[in-house]
Amino acid sequence: MSYKRLSVLLLIPLILIITYAVQDSSSETMPTILDGSEFSVLEYDVVVIGSDPEGIAAAVASSREGAKTLLVDERSRVGGLYTVGMLNMLDLNYVARGSSEILNDGIFLEFYKGIGNNSAFDVADAERVFHRMLADAGVDLLMNTSVDSVIMDAKTIKGLQVKQKNHNLTIHGQRFIDATQDGDIAAAAGAPYTVAREELGLGKEYPAATLVFQLGGINWKEIKEYLNNDGNAHTGANDWAAWGYAEMYGYPSQKENLQMRGLNLGRQKDNSVLVNSLQLFNVDPTSEESRVNAYNDALQELPSIIQYMNDNLVGFSDAYLIATAEELYIRESRHIQGEDKLTAEHVFSGYYDEKTIAFGSYPIDLQSPEKGRYGHALSGTSPYGLTLGMLVPLDIEGMLVVGKASSYDPIAHGSARTVPVGMAAGQAAGIAAAYSITSDNSLRSIANDQTHIDYLKDRLIAQGVNLSPNIDVNYPEKDHWSYPYVQYLRGKGLASRGYANDYLLDDKVTRGRLGSYLILVNDHSILDISYEPVKELPQDVEKDDLLHLINEILEREYVDYQSLYEDGIIDELTLVMIQQASNLTNAHLYSVMAGIVHYLLD
Repeated sequence: MSYKRLSVLLLIPLILIITYAVQDSSSETMPTILDGSEFSVLEYDVVVIGSDPEGIAAAVASSREGAKTLLVDERSRVGGLYTVGMLNMLDLNYVARGSSEILNDGIFLEFYKGIGNNSAFDVADAERVFHRMLADAGVDLLMNTSVDSVIMDAKTIKGLQVKQKNHNLTIHGQRFIDATQDGDIAAAAGAPYTVAREELGLGKEYPAATLVFQLGGINWKEIKEYLNNDGNAHTGANDWAAWGYAEMYGYPSQKENLQMRGLNLGRQKDNSVLVNSLQLFNVDPTSEESRVNAYNDALQELPSIIQYMNDNLVGFSDAYLIATAEELYIRESRHIQGEDKLTAEHVFSGYYDEKTIAFGSYPIDLQSPEKGRYGHALSGTSPYGLTLGMLVPLDIEGMLVVGKASSYDPIAHGSARTVPVGMAAGQAAGIAAAYSITSDNSLRSIANDQTHIDYLKDRLIAQGVNLSPNIDVNYPEKDHWSYPYVQYLRGKGLASRGYANDYLLDDKVTRGRLGSYLILVNDHSILDISYEPVKELPQDVEKDDLLHLINEILEREYVDYQSLYEDGIIDELTLVMIQQASNLTNAHLYSVMAGIVHYLLD
């Protein structure tokens, strides 16, 4: 069983791949790194598999609670996505839109301060911070180690059969935390799961993957000057991060499965720049062959991408390739089914209760699975709570799952997959694992007992977590007549309130708004609705215009909305509100589309 790292032997030899080396390990605090060849069996209280930031948070929290903790990873370096994947930008979660108060504290905040309180960071700095946190907590590391199989006693995980180089050894533990990017250990143990957007009826439609690459020869001063003065409110730059360059949408890709989008740039201390914008499609994260093929396609394309940057982007005339990440940035793969599930409605409604052990608030950001499209933001900053039950897989005892493979539905996943949320959940998982041993309770019973949850929350607070953040969320759409229809659609990813958290329910329907809505429906459902009829509509869409479009969609010839009601396509409230209205509003659009979607899909 592997994390699907890419074999360098399969890569294009003309592309130089440079791994960030740990700089002078004698000058930094290093955790204990085990040589597996010295052991045949290892015994630990808590075993964490996967050293992405979520796994590091879990291991540190567990060890701080007194549990003898081992962190296992196939990679040679800790940090996963932030080091091996070279993704050096943080998707920060805030307490409210426009606020500068970060929602996630505890171990995540320790990391954030360690890298300089910046949303973009130096990768080598991040690795040193992780080393220090692990060493200070007393976590042991077993690196370059792949998991061959899990050892089960009926439905309870008891250990792992692993291999380090050519040496086989057995790891026994009392509790296990799966922090692999794809829920590999939970899946191997028999935990039920879905993949990608399967729950939406879309099968294995994986969102775009990304290969991060590193450039030298960048003129950061020119980049800042250009992006801060290009007249576009959605672009900008500071000393360490930059975002913009819509010119890249015009890049003529040579490979059918990739495209470029506007650039997200993260500057390093050596003045090189990491670029997060090369999107790869039709990548199956659970298939090593699929990952390798996509990776090689990206490598072959990079020379022409960089030449395009040289020719078209301010500040990039002398840019050249230094390195590529060792592994792809995979946004979504397995969704392990848990005792609880984070749903889209939790996120949209800002739900949390007394069982909440971590918070998230990042916008629901769904990347497109199809070339030529660029995804959707379904919400802005929306604080919500996570429970321990979302980390407890169904059917399997002795295990927790942290990271993007936790029990989140595909829409909620668009927010909860972010690393700060995963680190917050990881910290709770580490404490829960240690507590379940000392209290002799199963992880499932802890997740379902408020007394245990209260103890867990007390320990989280003792480890620096604020479980009573100053959240002030107001969602005025809750009082609108169209709210039930909005709820129905947004649970399927078919309603967006954008970064501003406003559905604009009482605004008139415009041709542009209607076209954007049909793109959303086509991207997030099996419906295939033509945009051609929309092009013929007036700027302000009237009731008759929408009826004409409905006839195109349904291939019918309805003469009025009464006929739609009589055929069971819209309900009585929708009929009444449309008949009474002088203008067609977005609320009417949502209610009608809810009826059509239900009629066609449910």
